[in-house]
Amino acid sequence: RTSHTVFGILAFCLAVCGATCILTLLLSEDPGKLDTTSITLLVDFLNVFTPFILGLYLTEMLVRWWDIRIKAVGRIWGATCDIVMLLTSFLPKQEPLPIRRLV
Repeated sequence: RTSHTVFGILAFCLAVCGATCILTLLLSEDPGKLDTTSITLLVDFLNVFTPFILGLYLTEMLVRWWDIRIKAVGRIWGATCDIVMLLTSFLPKQEPLPIRRLV
C-alpha cells in the first residue's frame, strides 16, 4: 500500500512537471529569454530551509525512538532485575545453589 502511494505521488509530480514544461513551450514566444531570477531565489531559499526542516524531523524521530527504547527495554530490564531479586530472596540457602547460579 505504501509503495502505491509513493508511486502515485511521484507520478503526480512528474505529470505537473510535464504539464508545466509543455505550457511554457506553448505559451512563451521564446522560452530561452524567460527571467529565472525569482525561481533562482526560491531554489536558494529551499536549499537553506530544507536541511533545517530535515534536522528537526531527525531530532523528533530520535526522541521517539529513545522514548520507545526507555519504555520497552527499560521495563524489560526492570522486570528482570525484580525477578532476580525475588529469586535470591526466596532461595537464600545453599540447597538451591545450582538454580541460583542459573539466575
